[in-house]
Amino acid sequence: MYDTQVENPRRPGYHLDFDFVGQLAKAVRARGMRFGVYYSSLLDWTFKHDRIQSAATLLLGSDHSKQYRDYVWAQWHELIDRYHPDILWSDIGYPEDARLPQLFRDYYAAVPEGMVDDRWSDYPSWMRHKALYPLFNAGGAYVNWRQEKTNKTAAPQYYDYRTLEYHTVWTGAPDYYEITRGMDYSFGYNRAARPSDFITAKQVREMIAAARPQRGRLLLNVGPKADGTLPAPQTKVLRDLASKAL
Repeated sequence: MYDTQVENPRRPGYHLDFDFVGQLAKAVRARGMRFGVYYSSLLDWTFKHDRIQSAATLLLGSDHSKQYRDYVWAQWHELIDRYHPDILWSDIGYPEDARLPQLFRDYYAAVPEGMVDDRWSDYPSWMRHKALYPLFNAGGAYVNWRQEKTNKTAAPQYYDYRTLEYHTVWTGAPDYYEITRGMDYSFGYNRAARPSDFITAKQVREMIAAARPQRGRLLLNVGPKADGTLPAPQTKVLRDLASKAL
């Protein structure tokens, strides 16, 4: 989403010819807000083309080659050096790389008050054999079941704050945390979404009111259509929120 100078080794010229991220950063900061960047560190469709059919194919089937590690490393540094983002939001995970602690050192040197989310983990190489995928899926289902019962998750190695996805119960005090969700049941724009699928401004206010005392915040995804306009149900939520201070 920007005119990167880091060439994609699998798809030359795979970037915009203008700096959308830079324009957005300028507009956001002009309104007195902080600006963060998102990067899908572990999953890149230009490197891996396998269908995602299970937790194993999502979390274990990513590219772990040196070529991909170097590509991610270079792009993250480019984002840091160019935009000095207040937040680094990595998604899915990060390819196993001994240099990862150095990435954080470089970031905090550039942005001393910056923060990183908690999605920088990877699974060891021995787990990435396809023969073990069924075992991984079964174990993942058990872990999810236990988490739903206890509302507790193991702390990752690297993070400044934790992330919850589409649920709001947090028992990890005193860590900061973030509720992450879309306006409906999807991130981005889903043309199949029904008006009844969307959250209301009242529900947004209730989530924020409950999260604030626990050192929490809400990350609410906005998903425009292909022409850049927002679907009417999303626009309604934003206008209803704007009509009354949170």
